[in-house]
Parts: sequence; C-alpha cells; structure tokens
Amino acid sequence: MGRSPPSGAAVLACYGTLLLLAFFMIVARLYLRIQIHKARRLLLSDCLMAASWCAALTTASFDIVFYKQGALSPKTDYTLINFDASVETYEYVAKMVWASVIPFYATLWLCKLSLIAIYFQLFPIFMVKLRIALWVTLGFCISSWIVSMCLQIFLCWPVEGNWRVSRPELLCPGTVPQTIFQTGWALHFIGSVVVFVLPFFVIHNIQMRRSMMVGVYGALSLGAIDIAFSLTRFLEVQTGNVGDFRAITTIELWSCLDIMVGLIVTCLPSLRPYLRKGFKNSSAGTDGPSNAYGNSQSIVVNRKVITSSTSGRWNDHNQFEEIVGGEGSSDTHSEEGQHGRIITIGNDVHVGGGRNASARDSWQDDKRSNKSDVELIQIKV
Repeated sequence: MGRSPPSGAAVLACYGTLLLLAFFMIVARLYLRIQIHKARRLLLSDCLMAASWCAALTTASFDIVFYKQGALSPKTDYTLINFDASVETYEYVAKMVWASVIPFYATLWLCKLSLIAIYFQLFPIFMVKLRIALWVTLGFCISSWIVSMCLQIFLCWPVEGNWRVSRPELLCPGTVPQTIFQTGWALHFIGSVVVFVLPFFVIHNIQMRRSMMVGVYGALSLGAIDIAFSLTRFLEVQTGNVGDFRAITTIELWSCLDIMVGLIVTCLPSLRPYLRKGFKNSSAGTDGPSNAYGNSQSIVVNRKVITSSTSGRWNDHNQFEEIVGGEGSSDTHSEEGQHGRIITIGNDVHVGGGRNASARDSWQDDKRSNKSDVELIQIKV
C-alpha cells in the first residue's frame, strides 16, 4: 500500500506559501540593487530571476484551474483516465494539463540561466578553461530547454491528440507523457548538477578565512537541496501511490517543491549582504565599524603575493565584497609575477593573465556601476 496522496488544498497552500516567500526574497534583492546600491539598471540575473518567478506563478495558476474543475483531487490520476466529467470539461482540463508543462519548464531553466549569469561575473577571464566550461553549460541548458519543449509539442502530433477524446483516432499512446517526463527530468537533473558543481572549481583556488570559507561553501551547498528535491520528485512520480496509479496531487505537489525550492535557492546567495550587515552590527565592538581586515589586503596570483595600498579595505556597499584602494586614491600600482600580474588603479582592481594579456576583469563599486555580483577576494591560479 503506497502513501496517501496529498489533498488539492495542500498543493495550493504549498504553492502560495513558497511563491510569497520567493516574492519577498526577489523584492529584497531588487531593493538592495536599486535603493542601496543605487544601480542605474538591473542585471541580467535579476531579470531572469523575476521572469522565473512569473513562470512559477503561471504554473500555480493552472492548479487553481484544476481545483475549480474538480480535477485536483487525490483520487484523480495524472493522466485523467479516471476523471469523471463531461467531454467538454475533460478536454478542457486535459488541455490545461498539457499547457501547464510549458511554464513549468520555463521556471526550471530560467533559474539555471540566472545562476549562470552570475557565474559569468564570478569566473575571471584569465580562467580560460572554466570560462569555456561555463559557455558549454550555457549551451547545454538552452539546448535542453529547447529539446524539452519540442518533446512536449511535437512528440504527440497533432498536438490536440493530447486532449481530444472526442476524436479517438487522434489520441496519442499512453506512453507519451512518461517519455516526456523522464527525458525532461533527466536533462533538468544533469543541468542542476553541472550548475551546482561549477563554482567549486573557482572556490578551490580562493584563499579566505575559515569563517568566510564556511559561509561560501554553505551558500553554494544550498544547490544540493534543489538536487535532492528533484531526485525525490522523480522517485515519487515513478513509484506512484498504488500500482500504476499516479495521483495528480502527488505530481503537482512535487513539481511545486522542485521549481520553488530551485527558485528560492537561486535567490538566497544574493541576499547574503543582509546577513553580513547583521553580523557586522553584532560584531562592531570587536572588528570596528569598517569591518576592515587590517591596513592592507593581498591577492595571490601565480603564487606571488601582491599587496594593495595601505588604506585598502573591504567594500561593504557591494552585493558581494571587492578589494578596492583607499578612498580618494588615484595612485596606480602594478606588480608582475612570472606568469601574471595585478594592476590597482585608484579604486579598481584589474587582473591580467600574462605580460601581454590585453583582457582584464574590472569589478567596480555598485555606486558607480552595477556589474558586480561577485566577491573578489584572494585568488590563487
């Protein structure tokens, strides 16, 4: 005997709670960007995150339709094979079930694209192999999204064969939904794992205090929660409740948890400055108001330590921290190692990949530019 499926009201309550939580997190992120950082424009990652929330809201709205039509019941199979309704109602609900997959996939992949947009700021240009891996990951995610949508639209053709029970000759085989689900989930799971693993190749080369290391790894490890929920959704759907029966409420509940946990996990790292501000206020008596780490900071590039100006400090205005020179400083400082160099010009830090390297990374204060969404700290390459 399988576990009892959840009620339709429980599914709607889950969607409503998580959507509201994600909404406040996104508003907090945008407030941080616009009001505190005085950014002139939003970043691509901000727009993608907001779009993913809108897609999740659209997905939830389909469940409201199912509930009003009496289909969102623990006694109803996901294929609607036992849904007792008129032909018109049945076809309408079946059409909505088919259409609800489109915003569902949009939410999954927009969350990944939002993280990848942040990674493009995190991965320095001189880390060529990682940048290539990032471009490959971007291509995989976009291609997987397209493949998933093509399966949903074209695997059962004409598309009305997904719901037109009044014309049995058009109906598609019952294995079509299972094929779409398994393929779409496999692509989604692989993409989640790759997006989760990529940052660790950069963090591995970063030198930081133990407390900061715990925080960074903790933030990145939140991606494991999304992967765990995704895997659980697959197992719950595949094992079903009783025999071949798949309650529509079970499918919808785990679909809700999959996309909403992924969205919340995507939002959490960008809210770290709020936590840092609270920590700074609680430890001001120990570290001082500026939260400085001393009179100088250094970056390790190719095993050569290069120290910033004596008035260098950590800038707390950014969404993440960056090393800057002293305030009002206009001095230019350049030191070169055997294979790389770092150039400090006033408040900007530029890292080059070699003596003749023309490419450079610049992370500027968000009061002058909103390009920074990452934390520039000691890097060892």
